[in-house]
Amino acid sequence: MWDFELSDSEDEKTVIVETSPVKPLEQDSSCNSEDEKRVASTLKSCGQKSTRKRKLEIASCREDKNGSKTDIACKRKLPKKTSHLSKLLKTGVDGWLCDRIVFDYLGTVLPDCFIVNPMVWVANFNLDKHGILANRSDLHEELVFMPICTDANHWVLVAFDATEGYVIYFDTLGEDIIPAYQTKAMKIADTLLKQHKPINERPKLKFKNANRRVYQKQEDGDSCGPLICMIAKGIFEGKNSLKFSQDEVRKWRRETYDLMMNADPPKLP
Repeated sequence: MWDFELSDSEDEKTVIVETSPVKPLEQDSSCNSEDEKRVASTLKSCGQKSTRKRKLEIASCREDKNGSKTDIACKRKLPKKTSHLSKLLKTGVDGWLCDRIVFDYLGTVLPDCFIVNPMVWVANFNLDKHGILANRSDLHEELVFMPICTDANHWVLVAFDATEGYVIYFDTLGEDIIPAYQTKAMKIADTLLKQHKPINERPKLKFKNANRRVYQKQEDGDSCGPLICMIAKGIFEGKNSLKFSQDEVRKWRRETYDLMMNADPPKLP
């Protein structure tokens, strides 16, 4: 049982979905059982450290002439392809992260995880017609992250462990998931199992709200995007705590700006 999967509500009901039989697909030979065991263990406990931490060279934030580390970097005119990154150095409504930042960041720092493109949560996006847009085509780590920008311009996160079948929901405002998003998240999880696992290896899908006591509660109106990115990275790395201070959020914004300005777009496998 994951430490962060238990809901605060004792009358919370677990949603269990039986996956229907389909013809098994060939498995990716590059994925070994040791990787799968490590990911499953990481998600069951926040206390286990990852053996595959990402080591990223992140440039320091820029300084003005007085040596003050301000947001001066975003005042210069950015190339059109990177102009959206200036949101990382702003606050309030101007600091709300767009889909592109969240998707590109998670794909860059978690390249072995399956990151679902936030575009699939648009109301008129048809999964049956367009499929599941993502950063990769396989379940190498058997760990799936689904960042969702709701209609209220609020970022939430669904984490799916394809080994154990747990679909866990994180909302830094402490709200329950919107039913339509839950339905689509379960459909995505079910589809991925059918596509990538033989029928005898598919777990039952179980939906839970993450225990709100073990991850960060939002303290302002613009940190939901950074927090769901930090939570996803923390889950993958097996961090003991999924709580982050406002100073850590501001630091994440500066470092992510420098990282994404200098990083090439994540490559598809």
